[in-house]
This record gives sequence, structure tokens and C-alpha cells, in this order.
Amino acid sequence: MKKITVKIADQKEREEIYKYRYKIYSLELKQHKENPEKMLKDAIDEINTYIIVKINDNIAGFVSITPPGGKYGLDKYIDRTEFPYIYDNMFEGRLFSVLEEFRGTNTAMLLFFAILRYVEENGGTKIMTIGRSDLVEFYEKTGLKNLDRSIQSGEVTFKLLYAEVKDIRKKAATVYEKMLSRITANIDWQLDFPMISDKVCFHGGEYINNSLEVLVNPEKLKEIITADVLDAWFPPSSKVIDVLNKNLSLLIKTSPPVNGKFIEEKIARVRNIPKENVLVGSGSSDLIFLSFLNLLNEKSKVLLLDPCYGEYAHILKNVIKCGFDRFILEENDNFCVDIDKFSQILTKNYDMVVIINPNNPTGNLIDKDSLKNIIEKTNKNTIFWIDETYIDYIGKSNSLEELTKTHKNIIICKSLSKIFAFSGIRAAYLCSSPQIISKLRNITPPWQLSFLSQVAIFNALDDYSYYEQKYIETSILKEDFVSELSKINNIKVISHGANFIFCKILDEKTKSIDLINYCKNYNLYLRDVTNMGTNFHGKFFRIAVKDKDANKKMIEIIKEFSI
Repeated sequence: MKKITVKIADQKEREEIYKYRYKIYSLELKQHKENPEKMLKDAIDEINTYIIVKINDNIAGFVSITPPGGKYGLDKYIDRTEFPYIYDNMFEGRLFSVLEEFRGTNTAMLLFFAILRYVEENGGTKIMTIGRSDLVEFYEKTGLKNLDRSIQSGEVTFKLLYAEVKDIRKKAATVYEKMLSRITANIDWQLDFPMISDKVCFHGGEYINNSLEVLVNPEKLKEIITADVLDAWFPPSSKVIDVLNKNLSLLIKTSPPVNGKFIEEKIARVRNIPKENVLVGSGSSDLIFLSFLNLLNEKSKVLLLDPCYGEYAHILKNVIKCGFDRFILEENDNFCVDIDKFSQILTKNYDMVVIINPNNPTGNLIDKDSLKNIIEKTNKNTIFWIDETYIDYIGKSNSLEELTKTHKNIIICKSLSKIFAFSGIRAAYLCSSPQIISKLRNITPPWQLSFLSQVAIFNALDDYSYYEQKYIETSILKEDFVSELSKINNIKVISHGANFIFCKILDEKTKSIDLINYCKNYNLYLRDVTNMGTNFHGKFFRIAVKDKDANKKMIEIIKEFSI
């Protein structure tokens, strides 16, 4: 049985590719002149990603992908004014090549499908390539359209081919995914996203999501360390527990207030913002879907941090189906936002910019003044969606809620589920201008909060000092946890904000999924962050801070794996 691998080329494999490019494009096709180095590469290689297919550990084919925002290989041949409509949010597939001994295998199909999935996962809406004129029929079968523009390079004639991703996706769904399903078991797909696009966003809470026993016997949760979700390790305020316990039967059977106005008024008083600026919902995901579906459309252009909470890319790509760019956070910078570079890319005038602050999964915070400065320098028609789900763990003074009094283009999303230990009853609110809040309130369904949620929120807001003390305790627990994690071989703590820690596996032969699967054997669940970023290469994981005993047990299990 042949071993088939699909992956991003590393530096050693790139050097091999440059030699293969020379053999194919200089010696075989005569597109380029021969040279003494017997290699072909160009300046765009610095910004390109190479995807390769390997068969039995040998490179069988490769393709280079150029992202939007800079130079394209096409620029050498065609002025952009000739086909101006193709360039917006366009990825270029270059050097689509299958080595001679592997022609007739599934290599070409796998390469093309990998391009599609790469562009989809990175929010691209258009794909362009130049293909040899004698192979145009093959390209057209993939869903690409021949724009009937010939390009001569050396002795080779190419045709310009282009398509919107949504059109190629239709072809992939009817043809390629069915064909690939027959050989999937033999494919080692090493790209940082699933081979077949999942229309549902992957979240943590694997045990909770997959075990019916948690509904039949919730006591079972006491045997599990759910460090793959960021639920509070501490209980809700005793004021909350007391009032719910005393009135549980009544609150369960009685219809709640039809809207959340009493809770909105309470939040407004406590947070010192006008009540017209507040809208409650049953969790941040509820509010994300409500807002995005009504503030954005298929033609919208959005900017995301990469990495960030995976639900944002999911709703943009699979629900709204609009274009989005990813602002890549680099490992060399500990995945922090480079403010100057970020400000520069915002000159592209996006419809919305999504910022999770502190970011998830990294925990890194953009300071309040820097973020305010970025917003005020950006086009006022750009909406800034700022997700402050975990900001209370770092200090509520870092919140930008008050800016919504004076800035009409800011939406703050605040989850109460995580900070008040309410994950089981779901609660959140938006803070924005009255114009935006009024628009969203008009399409908010009645009874968006259960009676349990409303009573719990009301009482938790009256006992915020209890929670502030728990945030201090969380910070102490986290520092101790980080200290112990840092002593473990092959584990590097990258960052640790809020109530979680972001780590990397250092051993070249080990991936984060190996550790994650090992820990499951001991009822410990860690967060696979694969769908939260495109630059992880299977080496990173996130772990929630729990109580002292649970943290100690987690350290023991991870140590055993690393020995």
C-alpha cells in the first residue's frame, strides 16, 4: 500500500522543489534558460507557501500559493488593469507540478484539492493560475474558467485561468470529495485544517460533547478534568447559589421576563454605560451569530487575527460566506500583535475588524491606549468587534466599554458565562452605540435569557467583589501552574493570560495531538487549537487553569508523557 502524505514543505523540501522546478521548467519545458546552479526560485518564494504530495516519502508533486496583499507571479506577464476584477482577495496557485514518474496517480487531484482547502481556510474568495495551454481542459474540469488570455514564457504558452472559490467548491463537493473519500484512509493529511471541510466549528469540551452519560449522570463530570474548555474553576457566588436553590422549581417552571431589559439596566448601572448601549443574549456565540448575520453580507470584507477563537472564521466562511483576511501573529513575537503592521493593514478599509482581547488561545492583551489609537486612526465606517470574554481576569479597567459612549463603530462582546461561572446557563451582552444596539434588538427573539440566567446575573452583579477575589486566586494558581509546566521536558509555555496557558511541544517527532490523546486515557482533556490558527503545524495546545489539586494532577500526567 502506498503511503501518501499531503503537507506544507519544510526548508529541506523547498530546496528539493527548486531543483525539480529546474528539471521541469528549464530542461523539460524550456520555459527558462539553463543555469549552473541547476535550481529555479524567485523573489515571491519568500511569501509563498508550498504544498506538496509525497508518495512513499518521495515528493510526487508540488504547488506554490501566493496570498493577497502583495506581488503575484502573474504581475510579470499581465498589467492588473487588464483584468481588475480578479484581484480582490485572490490567491494565486503557481507552479502546479507533478513529477514525471507520478503522473497518472492521484497527485494532481490531491494538490488541487489542497489549494482549495488552503484558500477556503484562509478566507480567500478567488483563485487564479496560469496553466499550460495543452492542459486547459484539465484545469476547466476543476471549475477554473479560461479567460482566453495567452501568455508566452520561453517555449511554453500558458492560459490565464480564474474562478471564485464558491464555484470551485460546488465542483469539489460533487466530484473531488467523492473521489477522495475512496482513498482517504491511505492519506496522511498533515495540513493544519481538516481534509473535508467541516461545516460545524470544532470547540473544546470533547468529553461533554461526546458522552451521553453527562446528561444521564452529571456526577460523572467530577471524574473528568475538562481543561479543554475555559469554564471557571470556582463556583458561582453564594448569593447566586442561595437564591437559585431556594427558588429552583419555581424558576424552572415559570416563564421569564419576555426581554432582558431589567438585566440590561442592571449591567448599565454597574458598568457605567447607558442602558441604550446594552443588549443581552444567551452566550457570546448567540450574539455573534445575531450580529454578524445582520451587519455583514456575502460582499463584506473582514479582518481576523490569526490565531483567534475559531467560531469567527467559521461563521464568515460557512454561514455568511464572505471574504476575510487573516492578520498572522508570529511565533517569533510570541503571537503578540505588531501594532504598526496592524495599523498599516487597516488602511484597506474593512467592513469589520474582529479582535479578541485578551486573545484566545494565546491570552495576549492589546493595551487599551494602543487599541483606542488604532480605532481612531481607522476609517469610521469600519466596525470594530472586540471580544472581551476573558478581560475581567486581567482587570476590567482594560475594557473599552466606555468608548461606546462616543464611538459609533465599536461593538464590545462580553461573555458572563466564563467570568461568573455561568457556562452551564449561558449569558452574555453586547455594548455598542444605541444605533447598532437598536438595530439588533429589533431582531432579537423574545425570552433570550432563561429565568435562571436573569436571576443569576442580577445577583452576581451585586457580588462582584467575590469574583474579583477569585480572579486574583486564578492568577496565583496560574503562575504556580506555569512554573511547574516550564520544568517539563519538551513543553514550552508561550504565553499565559486570563485563565489559560498556551504551550508548544518542542520535540520534533511529537505533535500536540499525541499529548492530547495520551491525556484522555487519564480523564484529562486539553484543547487542540488546530482550528484556531493557520500557523501551528500541529505543535501547540491550550490548557485551562483549574483548582490546585486538578492542576497538580495535570502536571503529573503531562510529566509522564514527556519522560
